Amino acid sequence: MRVLSDSLGSRRADIVDISGPIAAASIGQVYRGRLRDGRDVAVKVKYPDVDMMVRADFKNLALFSRMLAKYVPADNVEKLVDEVRRQILTELDFHAECASQREFAARFAGHPAFWVPDAVSELCTNGVLVTEFVDGMTFDEACSLDRASRDRIGEAVYRFYCAEMFASGRFSADPHPGNMIVVPDGRVAFLDFGLTVELSASELDVERSVLAAILDGDFDEMHRAIVESGFITDPQALTQQQLVDYVLAAVGWHVVDGHRTITATVARRAATAALSPAGGHIGNMGRQSMVEGHGFGRRNELATVALLGRLNATGPWSDIAREALGLAGPATPMGTSIEEWRRTQS
Repeated sequence: MRVLSDSLGSRRADIVDISGPIAAASIGQVYRGRLRDGRDVAVKVKYPDVDMMVRADFKNLALFSRMLAKYVPADNVEKLVDEVRRQILTELDFHAECASQREFAARFAGHPAFWVPDAVSELCTNGVLVTEFVDGMTFDEACSLDRASRDRIGEAVYRFYCAEMFASGRFSADPHPGNMIVVPDGRVAFLDFGLTVELSASELDVERSVLAAILDGDFDEMHRAIVESGFITDPQALTQQQLVDYVLAAVGWHVVDGHRTITATVARRAATAALSPAGGHIGNMGRQSMVEGHGFGRRNELATVALLGRLNATGPWSDIAREALGLAGPATPMGTSIEEWRRTQS
């Protein structure tokens, strides 16, 4: 209540009712509220002093970045730490999150599979973020639905977090069970835009070129694009075949042709291959340069496959990826409805 009063001043009176918290995260808690005009809203309130504590944590992390370099297969760990620091600190900026949420709400207004609740900009401050309230089924509850429903939800999740990333380069980079709600009409509402990433034009071109090459099975082209992106700085330590093996182990789940069911085992194997010495690939990576702009893209893929594994969802993931790149038409009925919706937007 103190944060609300201090942050909103006289506008605090616009929130006539508040209850909760109904959710909690690392930087704040979410309450259910009602505005003077009758609208139901979600009110995210930042923990007191959290900005100072997060910045102190990153200051400590910077001190250990040299030691961290011994355990990370990259020769630019300090740059990676700086990139993570920059992106995470944006989560503390409620003004930026409000702008991002409003942008995505407008971008997907009327979308047949997604819903992004709009932010109430006049009630958003550095300490408070007010958005439309979303009522529906939690992700955990959705995991108990029938197969067709889980497949539909899984497709929406994949399209939002992965396909949109490759299509536009501007994406929500925090796939998390608590950041989505299945609403009664079957759409998936996506919440929390504190971590929104925008790839540069050159970074997006690399992402699209590499994915297209993998989908085509053109591993010479994949290798060339990755080398030119600056990832491979020590080609003697990483052969093309070792790179191919690593890539397919980490992202094969959505580049292999045909319908594929993503189980918890599939998700675990992808994460192990990408991140753990137990996966048998990290040791081959040598001291390469992990390009900072793409790190959150790989995080999105791993977090998304984890979500699909919990749903046990089946889908033509590689066909949806081709659709996102413009290499093929709609892969599913959802894709067809999205294409029809896009026509109405132009």
